[in-house]
Amino acid sequence: MQAVAGAALNQSSLVAAESKSSAAPEKEARPQPLRLVSKTDPNVSETKMPEEAPEAAPPRGAAVDATGQPLSREQLAIVDQLKSRDREVRAHEEAHARVGGQYAGAPHYDYETGPDGNRYAIGGEVSIDVAPVNGDPEATVAKMDIVKAAALAPAEPSAQDRKVAAIADRTRALAQAELIELRAAERRGESDADEAPQARLQAAVEGYADALGAAAGERAGVSLAA
Repeated sequence: MQAVAGAALNQSSLVAAESKSSAAPEKEARPQPLRLVSKTDPNVSETKMPEEAPEAAPPRGAAVDATGQPLSREQLAIVDQLKSRDREVRAHEEAHARVGGQYAGAPHYDYETGPDGNRYAIGGEVSIDVAPVNGDPEATVAKMDIVKAAALAPAEPSAQDRKVAAIADRTRALAQAELIELRAAERRGESDADEAPQARLQAAVEGYADALGAAAGERAGVSLAA
């Protein structure tokens, strides 16, 4: 009986072993599929594109327009012309004022704004006193010498400058004639207490100036212009 029981036990163990060996094998782990992620996926940080470099500022001292942009080649050429004209006009008018002294006024200028936003003198004038000295033809002669020198002081006198010089010449000649007449009267012992000679001189000067100005379409003898 014991032998049979042992045989039955062994058989039972064998059946259990076979049962274990015949069990279905475990499933192998499958690889997870790759996931394509868009930039909007909240779990993935968005890749930032490189920022564009800021536009370089013009070099210090470079000519720029009113908006700060560099001037074009054409604009630079215009600025150069305006600078040259500005220097020419100022030198011209300052020469008039310097030589004219007490008979000349301060220079006045006409301006133009260039592409760079600066103002440049493109024209100007200096007033000049061409009136004869009242009652003193000798002083008038000396004054007209200064007026003529002031009119022709610039390197290139304008047409207006030459007209003023012509007025000074004419006024000087009339004053010289009056001076000769007065000295002749003094030698004769005559007294010219009246102002007739000087009045004739004044009238002659004004008439000449008006005629000269009318011929040119303007009144002459009031300013020296570039």
